[in-house]
Amino acid sequence: MEENVKTLRIYYFKETDSMDIWLDEPAKEYMCEEVNDHILLKKDKEDNVIGIEIISLSTLAKTPLEVPIKIK
Repeated sequence: MEENVKTLRIYYFKETDSMDIWLDEPAKEYMCEEVNDHILLKKDKEDNVIGIEIISLSTLAKTPLEVPIKIK
């Protein structure tokens, strides 16, 4: 894999009707920040967003999902 290429990982969990989208390694998760009732931002120790968790995904399927993320 190229040096500057990262892999985007997307997981859907039917049991909890949730989806995890990872922008970096899941093992780097240090804390979560709740954005609203459906969105959690997963962050590393440096407070960088490395993942997004969407809860109750099927209830949101008919509306666009917007997640504000600060890029450092």
